[in-house]
Amino acid sequence: MGNEPLKNAYNAEIMIIDDTTENLTLLHEIFKSEGYLVRSSNSGELALLSIEKKLPDIILLDIKMPNLDGFEVCKRLKAEQKTMNIPIIFITAIGETQDKIEAFTLGATDFITKPFDRQEVIARVRAHINFRIQQLLLAESEERFRTAQEMSPDGFTILRPVRNEIGETIDFIWVYEN
Repeated sequence: MGNEPLKNAYNAEIMIIDDTTENLTLLHEIFKSEGYLVRSSNSGELALLSIEKKLPDIILLDIKMPNLDGFEVCKRLKAEQKTMNIPIIFITAIGETQDKIEAFTLGATDFITKPFDRQEVIARVRAHINFRIQQLLLAESEERFRTAQEMSPDGFTILRPVRNEIGETIDFIWVYEN
């Protein structure tokens, strides 16, 4: 059976931002081979323009880049309602404690130091994407619950779990009774 079908079950899209072509190419190849949709940018400015047009599911971001560094890119993304909840993983050669603290203070989800282990990066990205998907599903479910309450103020609602093939709860169905 293996992990093949679960590699990128939600067609998640990764945005890689790094000014070094070799790093962009390596990360692009790693995640493309895992079935992810991958976009890349070699500058913070171009990345922000691309993200504004189409939101990725997760961002891998270098710190040291000319003009607009990774910290500033992160700060701008976290300041906007539209992009504030996109997970950002810093992936950089800088491993000083103060840089890590700044990254997390700005809202980074994770911090990976280069050189990195391929399997670790894949595992971390997959974990953060899965967490983000669960957040989105929960928000959608909460919205459906609010709608159900508005539609049936005198009735009641029953919450039933929807389970995947292996029995994990992946969603809920609201049943309305009057």
